[in-house]
Amino acid sequence: MKKVTLILIALLGCFGSLWAQKLKLSDMYLFGSSVSIITNSLSNKEIANLKSGLNTPTINKGQQYSNSDNYRWSSQVGMMAAWDIKGRQQRKQKLRIGFSAGTYDLSFYDYTANNTVYRIDTLVSSQTGRTTYIDSVDSRSLYFFHNATMLNVHIDYLRAINPQNKLSAYFGAGINLGMSLSNTMKSSYNEYQYVMLPSGFDYGSVSNPFPNNNYRFENDSKNLSVATNARAYSLLGVNYQLSKRAPLLKHTHVFAELKMGVDISAMEELNTATGFYYGGQGGLRVSLGN
Repeated sequence: MKKVTLILIALLGCFGSLWAQKLKLSDMYLFGSSVSIITNSLSNKEIANLKSGLNTPTINKGQQYSNSDNYRWSSQVGMMAAWDIKGRQQRKQKLRIGFSAGTYDLSFYDYTANNTVYRIDTLVSSQTGRTTYIDSVDSRSLYFFHNATMLNVHIDYLRAINPQNKLSAYFGAGINLGMSLSNTMKSSYNEYQYVMLPSGFDYGSVSNPFPNNNYRFENDSKNLSVATNARAYSLLGVNYQLSKRAPLLKHTHVFAELKMGVDISAMEELNTATGFYYGGQGGLRVSLGN
């Protein structure tokens, strides 16, 4: 075992040495991104798997809104480092590697609401004989939603078109591998009562039929299995150098990128989903060279 470990360390050392001979650290990036993934809609079985085991009150059918559209979305913030590839055209080709953390959400929303109306009083005008009804409403709602926190690794190859210009462009390709740090399904139950009074009446003129239970709120959550995703994409970006002369600003750039590609997402509760990946990324770049 010790010999195998030593051999692996030696091989990694040789690989790192060769790597260092071909690369030169050139840039540091701080960035944020937001992307959407178009996939198949969740099936009834997948939705049942997500909701199973959550402790929620029973609610009668009423107003319902259920959404399991065919997209998912995520957002991240992170940092990256870039290396010029030696032996290539000066400053035109880079390898960029970094990390990010952020959210990953299924486009899943399940909401049910039910209202029960109780007649608590009837008022008859002594002048006009008009009848006015005083009603109390018991309102209940149940809401389900998903959220995951992801850690991502980014590896990109970039090729600049006009890197010497203050405003330049570049293109490239990359991969993004992600794994969830937390992956949860949550439910929220809300119940409250209120009295519907006609115009001109104040709430002190009638009694509340629910004096000891006029508000109820419950929520529950459960941990899902680890979520993973793998993305391969092409990118197109623009870079703007803040100054050509100022000592500090000439090393400072802002950038924006458009990405498109393929995403594969998986967790035990759902079928593996393959979809079209698109989104934007931008932030601050600090060049380390002259």
